[in-house]
Parts: sequence; structure tokens; C-alpha cells
Amino acid sequence: MKELIIILASLSIYAGVGGVSGGPKPTKDDFAKLGPNTSWDKILNAKKLSDDIKIEGTTVFVSRPVSAFDTCLDGDILRTTREFPKYERVKVGKTHFGADEDGYKYVKVGTEKLSFPITYTTWDRVCANNGKRCREVTKEVTTETIKKVKVKKVKVYKSNSDRLREVIQDSFNKEFIIPYCQ
Repeated sequence: MKELIIILASLSIYAGVGGVSGGPKPTKDDFAKLGPNTSWDKILNAKKLSDDIKIEGTTVFVSRPVSAFDTCLDGDILRTTREFPKYERVKVGKTHFGADEDGYKYVKVGTEKLSFPITYTTWDRVCANNGKRCREVTKEVTTETIKKVKVKKVKVYKSNSDRLREVIQDSFNKEFIIPYCQ
């Protein structure tokens, strides 16, 4: 009996604050310290520590959508700072796991850094007469190098349905300027 009391006492000492003793739990909420004048390094570190902090509006197109935090400017070209997986479509047979109905599958063949011009030409579909007379016209698109980013703190609730509901508790806007490549 005496050994049991000693073991329980030592467990309560090691539990410390926020453990079995019922003290206040340490929080990861650093959102109150963040604002439009805070550096991006501090904001991104706080986002890594808390799932409640969300950043939106950072997507840029570099031959596929990526985060602006993973890109840099090299003259009039937008480049990624890290490598992304490269896939190739190969014939594997219809009975192979993961194959589509024609017997093909996308297989990772390596990694590559992506690049894309800041200003590029694409096609746009223009219709008249309620969509009956349509034609393709060229359109010039320029990627924004200054992104208007929204940083927000959300609380996620699970209601009676299977959908999660996000409620914005606080937010602020901050500009992110895509840096030049080194």
C-alpha cells in the first residue's frame, strides 16, 4: 500500500502543469501576437504550431497551382524554389491496381523544379446569342507578383452532420511580394 502511494505521488509530480493535476494547459495560440506588421516567418511558424490559423490567397500558376511561398522571380519567369513530383502515364494493364478503365496509370518518374512566364497567352471562350455562337479568342494573362493574402484564425465545429463548419474568429490582410531568385 505504501508503495502504491509513492508511485501515485511521483506520477502527479511528473504530470506537471496541464497533466493529471488539472492546472492550466499551455496554449499554442499565438494569433493575438500576429498582425499586418508581423514578418512572414513569424506568421508561417505560428501556422505550423496551430491548426486554427489558415492562410488563403497564396496560389500562383507555375504550370500548375502552387503556393506563392514556394516561388521566386527570375527575370520575367516565375520559378519554384522546391522540387515537385513529375508523373508519366504508362500502360500497366486493366487488372493492375490503380489503373483506369483503359489500363493506364500515372507513375512518379522523378522530381523537377517548375517554371512559367509571368505574362502568357491563353484562349478564352466568348459566346453570343445565349451560348449558341461561341468562338475562341486569345487572352493575355499576367500573374500577380504581389499577392493579397488573408490570415485568419478559425474554430472548426462538427455539427450533427458530417460536414465540418469553420467559424472565423479573427483575421487580417497582408501583402506578400514574391522575392527574386538567388
